Amino acid sequence: MMNQGVTNWKNKGQYLNYQGHQIFYFQEGIGENLLILHGYPYSSHEWADMLKVLTQHYTVTIFDILGMGFSDKPQNHKYSYEEHCGIVNALLKHLHISETHIFSHDLGVSIAQEFLAQNTEGGNFFIKCSIHIRYECVNYECVRFI
Repeated sequence: MMNQGVTNWKNKGQYLNYQGHQIFYFQEGIGENLLILHGYPYSSHEWADMLKVLTQHYTVTIFDILGMGFSDKPQNHKYSYEEHCGIVNALLKHLHISETHIFSHDLGVSIAQEFLAQNTEGGNFFIKCSIHIRYECVNYECVRFI
């Protein structure tokens, strides 16, 4: 049985069908778009404590990476950064997001790097990226597509 905080988290969400897999996501907040990519072996719930602050300044989009959290966990599946990026692209398209900040951690950083590599071929984007992490204090200027 899930605790009430986790149950509330799940109830906030919706599901995106990506190639037959259900991907848990939700949006909350006001302001510019902010996409959060969680780490391994975590879930979107890892960011629960930061959401109250972030959603005062951003429209936060957060999802559970395939195989984690409330997203499907297909057995005998070959996971790849390319597939994770396909999910990111599908989610952004589904939500009509064409410009976003990205805040990522751990596995999410690798997904963000691959996402940037895939989406900057041809020089269509100017990317500004600076992430500073000091122990338990996170100060960041997120990735922004201009």
